[in-house]
Amino acid sequence: MLWFCFGFGAWRTLVKECGWSWDDAERWLARQAVTIFTS
Repeated sequence: MLWFCFGFGAWRTLVKECGWSWDDAERWLARQAVTIFTS
């Protein structure tokens, strides 16, 4: 799952395809990574 959170594909999907801002994508991906490691 980490490959999604930190890979270029995730950024591209959220920013280019979904129209998110870089800041929103960064915050969401960081939260997902924390959730993965603390679950």
